[in-house]
Amino acid sequence: MFAGHQHARIVIPAVVDRFVNAVLLNREQLLAFLDHSHASCDRHHALWFLIATTGLRRAEALALRWSDVDLGRARLTIRQTVTVANGVIVWQRDAKSDDSERTIALDTRTVAVLNDHRRQQVAERLAAGPAWSTHPQDHDLVCTRPDDTAIPPKHASQQFTRQVDAVGLPRIGHADPAVTMQVYAHALEGDDATAAEITATAIFGDG
Repeated sequence: MFAGHQHARIVIPAVVDRFVNAVLLNREQLLAFLDHSHASCDRHHALWFLIATTGLRRAEALALRWSDVDLGRARLTIRQTVTVANGVIVWQRDAKSDDSERTIALDTRTVAVLNDHRRQQVAERLAAGPAWSTHPQDHDLVCTRPDDTAIPPKHASQQFTRQVDAVGLPRIGHADPAVTMQVYAHALEGDDATAAEITATAIFGDG
């Protein structure tokens, strides 16, 4: 059920499809993208990494709050999504499915990336002083702008595409609709902690 080759074949393209329809990366390209994101100190690196290893939708990842993340237990819970309506950021619970508050296991690499990201965020808050956002909608968000305000989904997609272009990766048209997350989601219904590690290994290897 948790064969590594199955995850490598399904998860890698689907992860990118969840972010920008115009980009479809294979494993090597995804690694190049994440390596460049890290080396260039891209402030959105944790966002890209989280989506790559968990398959979160853009709207879910951008709405994630630290209160939804338990790094000690390597778990996160999806409780809301974010969108923009008439130029205004809107937060909402996903009432379309019964798993709107599903819990997802995190692999050890993702936990390390999120720990580093949180330390950086604390340093930014101290440096920003009164410029740090105090708006309730921005409180406790995992992924933010430099002043701790929420990232609009369109802005995140634009940043993602800029990073893809910076690495020199190709855009090959609309992502293959045959690549689905249903198989991946089904695999995670079992030992999800094991599945999380296998997924990460399929992406990054054993090193």
